[in-house]
Amino acid sequence: MISPTHLEGRNTVSKNVSRTGNDDFDAMVLRYLTVNHPEGNLQSILEKLKALATNSPLTLDALSKAMNVANEKMRKDPTHAEYANTVLSKKAMQLAGTNILYTTMIYEIFFPTDEENTAIEKF
Repeated sequence: MISPTHLEGRNTVSKNVSRTGNDDFDAMVLRYLTVNHPEGNLQSILEKLKALATNSPLTLDALSKAMNVANEKMRKDPTHAEYANTVLSKKAMQLAGTNILYTTMIYEIFFPTDEENTAIEKF
């Protein structure tokens, strides 16, 4: 028998699992980016975003999602559209690429294939 808190399949979350934590973090990131418009490199921006949630560990996935949510909302706002188009979208794409690379490498470590040219060997 499957308990009510059991995950119900790939990319689905049980009804008993709260998601407000991620939504709160997304809102904090949006608020920080709209107020400050940071223009440093990706690492410096990520350090500032991680400081927003000092009591909870953040994954690359959570950071990437939050930056993409902020990017989408800021592009629609005329007062922040230029920043979103010139700075934030580039940083969000860099972070998404890093997240994809990391996820691919972890997947290859835990589920290796017999192919000669796996993703890890290419790097």
